[in-house]
Amino acid sequence: MSTRKNSFLTVAAACVLFLFGTDAMACDIAVVSAKASSNGRPLIWKSRDNSLSWEQEVACYDRAGNTENKTAGGSVRVVDRTRGTAAQSGGVNESGFAITNTTVYQESPIHEYLASANLNLMSNALKRCTTVAEFDAYIAGWHLEGSNSRRILSGNFVVIDAKGGAALYELTTGDSQTDVYAYGGRVKVHKIDANTGFVTNEDGALIGNNGEIGFITDYLNNTSAQIMGMDRMVNPKGYKFSADKKAILNSTNATIDNGYNFCGIVNRTNSSFWIPLNDDTPREDRALDLMLQLKAEGRLNHRTVQQIVAKDIDIDEYHLDTYPGLSNLDPGTDTQRSTFHTISRYCTNLAFVVDGVAPGGNAKLATIWVNLGEPSVGVATPFFPAANAISSYAYADTSFLGLTLDMEPTCYINKAMHDTKATLYELSDASILELLPPIDISAELLLSLLQVNWLFNSYEDNWSSFEGELSEWHVLWLANMSANDKSDKTIDIPLLLGIHSWTYPLENILYDRTEAYINALRQDSARITESNLKSYSDYCAEFLYLNYKNQSYNSKSWDYVYPWTVTKTTTSLFKRIFWWL
Repeated sequence: MSTRKNSFLTVAAACVLFLFGTDAMACDIAVVSAKASSNGRPLIWKSRDNSLSWEQEVACYDRAGNTENKTAGGSVRVVDRTRGTAAQSGGVNESGFAITNTTVYQESPIHEYLASANLNLMSNALKRCTTVAEFDAYIAGWHLEGSNSRRILSGNFVVIDAKGGAALYELTTGDSQTDVYAYGGRVKVHKIDANTGFVTNEDGALIGNNGEIGFITDYLNNTSAQIMGMDRMVNPKGYKFSADKKAILNSTNATIDNGYNFCGIVNRTNSSFWIPLNDDTPREDRALDLMLQLKAEGRLNHRTVQQIVAKDIDIDEYHLDTYPGLSNLDPGTDTQRSTFHTISRYCTNLAFVVDGVAPGGNAKLATIWVNLGEPSVGVATPFFPAANAISSYAYADTSFLGLTLDMEPTCYINKAMHDTKATLYELSDASILELLPPIDISAELLLSLLQVNWLFNSYEDNWSSFEGELSEWHVLWLANMSANDKSDKTIDIPLLLGIHSWTYPLENILYDRTEAYINALRQDSARITESNLKSYSDYCAEFLYLNYKNQSYNSKSWDYVYPWTVTKTTTSLFKRIFWWL
């Protein structure tokens, strides 16, 4: 192949990698039931890893634009617009329904990424769903929607609602352990109910309890039995659900699990029933250990998940030597610690937690706490979907003639936090192009890969023409990355501790003040208005930014005044006309 042609293909391949992202496969999610949390409200959490896409914003999808379900109303979502469209990490709508996900790549990551409908599913769910049950119905009919006939679902999703619903879903459109190309068929489902630990499939059949897919734990006899293998053929072995969702032993009709024993926490990284745990395993285990500890201490809630779990970088507590086959085991030095395996790490670019609504509570108080930076250096601030708007500090990046403009895929808060992160890592000057191996496929075929119509027109013909070559190239690229990537994956601990000296107090002010404000709203439901929620959220975003950019927690003092305490004066018509008198 000519040098000129190879250069063109290398650049084009880099475009594919920009879409895919070097660490797009690495994220963390969890769902916590209301009964497991310390405040009686469910929550979901996501930390997003993608080293090529640090730019993030918060977006408001106002209620007027939702023509599918007015009850769901508007929503607040965390978005990445670096690809030209708003790729959504998840969010929460006005009904209190919230969702986020991690992607699970199975056979051919580039193919699965380009054909993935994971983000589309979340976007539609936020427009359509108000309950977990409605989400179940949406999944059940997903394959019947014409636009999904050639799309792929392969990921883990966590959802909560304002009725007490909380669950994690492993979803795939594949027919087997690795086949994700079974177009047109029903979505395969493993649903773990975070309230009970019961696991059901797309038919509603019991396929596990205690949060374990394929296994039944008999609490009466302290035994465990496998009831489903990798072929997904269910062999109940005498177990069943009762009408009130208890696990029953057929032979004696004894209740072996009523759901009360379950811890109420389910988390995932980028593995599932179909894809075994890998380098992400230590992060998944560490997150669960931290949340179980917080629950035991009566402190598991939206605040501690953000401040303790999402920010965790204590590599010594990950016990990497106990995991076979891991790469990058060097923990670094006392002052320069490795973040390759930690929850908050070199490629993490945001974390958010949705603080849901207690069963029967006011859905207007559903809150999403968004940290628009690497969690260990960033600070979270609250947004309310019922405010039907968000602060310009969370989406705009430019000021002109007194106007705030959204010109780039970042925002004031995100940029400030990224600048702080840049002081902690030694940034590499190596170009990603230097790490790309040669790719020997025709320019025409590669260009067709980059065309949107490729997904919906000659999809199978185009892909089959170069799937083998591109897949082989992807393997070579990963090997090159592993051997030659010089990007810094260690964090400067003394400098980080200095940053914590002002970020933690700043974040604590936001959490403390918000808890007090929401409690005041709960005392009188008439105070829970769109304007009151908006003014408070806007103030928090401004307070955060003005302090953060000055690396302080008190350069701007907190002086927010509750709107209902402000005395409103009215001026008579006579006084307005004869104002000089």
